[in-house]
Amino acid sequence: MTGWSSFTQILDSEPQIERILQQSKEALGDDFEAYRHHVYRLFNLAVHLSAATGKDRLKLATAAAFHRIAIWSQESMDYVQPSIEAAARFLAETKRKDWIFDVSLMISEHHKLSKFRGPSADLVNAFRVSVWMDITCFKLPHRVHKPYIESLLESFPRMGFHKRLWELARIWAFQHPFRPLPMVKF
Repeated sequence: MTGWSSFTQILDSEPQIERILQQSKEALGDDFEAYRHHVYRLFNLAVHLSAATGKDRLKLATAAAFHRIAIWSQESMDYVQPSIEAAARFLAETKRKDWIFDVSLMISEHHKLSKFRGPSADLVNAFRVSVWMDITCFKLPHRVHKPYIESLLESFPRMGFHKRLWELARIWAFQHPFRPLPMVKF
């Protein structure tokens, strides 16, 4: 991966993300803006880590927008497969069926604890690392400069997103004690 330590511009708008999120605005309800900020943090980090441009940047935008959407649309913490299906439908409708494999991999592997080895590994790992960085509030070791993280959080503050995820996860774990974290992969 390139771009690990260099400062890159914060991307504050991406039409692909906005289009997807607007379609999900009702399902997201009061969590819309917090989820939007989370999506943009992931997108920016993944672009930064992978130095993605063109199609790859749009694939990252699509994966970021859809990766957790089924938490709200399906009201479930077992959200990975329904989120993949929603992304695949969107990509088919927008004549980008050839992106389904890469976007599905990014969503499927976004909570993988170990490095992904396989096709499109650079994009998948950039996305996976971005998710872990954000979900741990940047507490785990990483190689992204602090000024970039500060600028990212200034542009896209957390807005209670992590607290909301923990609330939903606690409810799910209480209701499904034998599958408390169905999205995590080793």
